[in-house]
Amino acid sequence: MFKIHWSTMAVLAFGFILSALAFFAEMFQGPPVPTDLTQLIQNPIPTDKLAHLKSVSFTNKMGSFKFENAHPQFELEGPWQMIQPTNIKARKDFFLKVLKSLTEIQVRHTHRADTINLQSFSLDKPLFSFIFETKDSALIQVSFGLINPIDNSTYFSLTGSDLIYQSNTLSLPLEAVTPDELLDSKALALNSELVSMIEIQEAPFQSGQLKVTKISDLWEDSSGQRMDAKKLERYIGELQNIKSYMVLDKLSPIASAELEKIMSAPRWRMKIAQREYTETFFVAGPLTEIGDFTLEKANSFLFYREGTTTPIVLPPDMQNIFRKSDNQLR
Repeated sequence: MFKIHWSTMAVLAFGFILSALAFFAEMFQGPPVPTDLTQLIQNPIPTDKLAHLKSVSFTNKMGSFKFENAHPQFELEGPWQMIQPTNIKARKDFFLKVLKSLTEIQVRHTHRADTINLQSFSLDKPLFSFIFETKDSALIQVSFGLINPIDNSTYFSLTGSDLIYQSNTLSLPLEAVTPDELLDSKALALNSELVSMIEIQEAPFQSGQLKVTKISDLWEDSSGQRMDAKKLERYIGELQNIKSYMVLDKLSPIASAELEKIMSAPRWRMKIAQREYTETFFVAGPLTEIGDFTLEKANSFLFYREGTTTPIVLPPDMQNIFRKSDNQLR
């Protein structure tokens, strides 16, 4: 008589369990939408439109970040400026790597974007997502959900589509990107060709210290007097090289309360116009400690964009940049 060995029984039982799990997974997940070969090869993300961007909003488990592009033709090399949650120059290679990763996507299957599938593939609470604003002001949102390590695939949804796409995982692990990988140490993303106005006033901001405007490629002060173009060029270079050594976030309640008071009474106000946009920045200090938090360098300064609550910290020697006057640039 044929006898079934206990190990054979165990293998059969394991196979039965896997089959049952697969059956129930199919029962509670909409079936893949029939997809022909050309659809599988085609990337649904309009990556050609992402080569020229005005802004990018990016969210992952580390937080939510928004960036603006200061390039005159909105090309990916920027320079890029983070504007939320703080104001600091962003690394251009991040945006180049993102576009490269999105360009390499190959769709394997498609599923209907119904409630069950959105939950099953973690797209109701994505691991990470992007909102891209193109040079034509169109918005493209891409959200990525579940990552399947067994077949190296992921699932994503796209603005204007009623499908969920299963594709190869991205070459860039965006779900774990940290702020340090996004940021440059420089404070400002300035394009020297686009800067058309610089104004700096010391508190209480009632008298003029520095205000220069570019009119027909010539720089003038507020009275119409001609400024030295070479000096202005060097000064814009100084502004481009303002460097931070710290971002002030995750402070204690004591330090946060003190920080709020300090930021409400800045020492300098600076306005810079690029293209049609004028941005306002503030400088507060000098400071050695903020509540119960001691700064790494004594007599440091806080630098922050109007409306932000998370400043960056500048070393003491940066203060001379904000002391410039009209007379020094004639």
